[in-house]
Amino acid sequence: KLIAASDANRSITVLDGDMRVIYHPDQSKIGMPYEDAPAAMLADEEGMFSYALDGKPYFMVYTTVPLTGWKIIERIPQAVVMADVEAFERSFLVVLLGTAVLLVVLSHFISRGISRSLVALNAAMDRVRQGDYTAHVEVAGNDEVAQLGQTFNKMTVRISKLIGEIYETEEKKHRSDMLALQAQINPHLLYNTLNSIHW
Repeated sequence: KLIAASDANRSITVLDGDMRVIYHPDQSKIGMPYEDAPAAMLADEEGMFSYALDGKPYFMVYTTVPLTGWKIIERIPQAVVMADVEAFERSFLVVLLGTAVLLVVLSHFISRGISRSLVALNAAMDRVRQGDYTAHVEVAGNDEVAQLGQTFNKMTVRISKLIGEIYETEEKKHRSDMLALQAQINPHLLYNTLNSIHW
């Protein structure tokens, strides 16, 4: 037994192998030749085409049952299909707009995080330029800016160490110069004292 459904927007028709109506929403057409569309348009096993019936555009979708050779045809008003398409377009636009807003907000937070790191790095560089070699940048993450901050921290530690080494070297040099000068003064002082006693 074949069960077919129809409503105000769509209708289903079943044709036998001779293109006579087996089922139609209008019971008076049963047993009559199918006249809602030209038979040439239904020549293939299955397909879809657009056709105007009583001045209204329809989509006609059909398939052939292999066992019996019957054709099942569904007639769908184009307005129904286009309403579905328009609803899909509206939904798509809403999703697209939501995605765009989400991307803008996300890019704002990402750029704000990057710029905050760069501002901190710039402030530390200014401190180094003014002679404060203890400047340190707080590094978070593992991106390029974080790697730049780590390199900056290593550089300031190395500069501080080199300055300390130079200071120690200069201090040692100054002490040895003083000792050498003192060593030169002491024999002259002794010689002058002995010379004064001699005279």
